[in-house]
Amino acid sequence: MGPLVDDAIEEGYEVGDDGEGRRPYHGYYFKILTAQGPSAPGGAKPYLEGGKLADGFGLLAWPASYGNSGIMSFQVNQRGLVYQADLGEDTAAVAEAIDAYDPGEGWEPVVD
Repeated sequence: MGPLVDDAIEEGYEVGDDGEGRRPYHGYYFKILTAQGPSAPGGAKPYLEGGKLADGFGLLAWPASYGNSGIMSFQVNQRGLVYQADLGEDTAAVAEAIDAYDPGEGWEPVVD
């Protein structure tokens, strides 16, 4: 495939998807969050109205290979408020369970 791909494979990156059809982008998976939780400014509320993200949005990013492509996970909302957290060795499972932008305990603001 080429020297860059060979180097990436040697560093632990995998070629292809994760078995569920997802492929990481720059070492991270991304997920759209369709609600916000009680720790978000304004409290818990859905973003969806009539099947559309009409009242905001959230985005979650987590490392495809914890400890290799990254350690920190990130969440951001429509206001550009970005938070980070180390979700640990079970990052993938923890991230899959997150369905709302909710920067509560363990999430720290990202400072420029």
